[in-house]
Amino acid sequence: MKIPKLNKPKKCWFTKDWIDNEEIIIKQWWLKPKFFGYTESKECFDLGGMTKYIDSKKTDEDYLVIGTRLQLFRLFEYMFKEHNWELKDSWESKLKEHHIEKYNENNNEPVILKI
Repeated sequence: MKIPKLNKPKKCWFTKDWIDNEEIIIKQWWLKPKFFGYTESKECFDLGGMTKYIDSKKTDEDYLVIGTRLQLFRLFEYMFKEHNWELKDSWESKLKEHHIEKYNENNNEPVILKI
């Protein structure tokens, strides 16, 4: 996945400071649930006769993302536009050595790990 303008500098609209593109951080993203796909059309018998309905699947996923603050901002911006990701919550986690290794193996581009 190639994200356009990944390292292009950007100012924070709130603080008017440049978003950091040096320090590697790890964040946990908890996505809002969304409905997708359908298992199949089903039928149910009740007092009023037979009722047909479609049973949908629901997703609610957690991801660890590794990168700089600017890269994570650009990554979320891209995932929102292309895949309709919406955050329910996010928080920083403790960065460990194996996370840095994954980031370096990925040519210093953000890494998404499904939890």
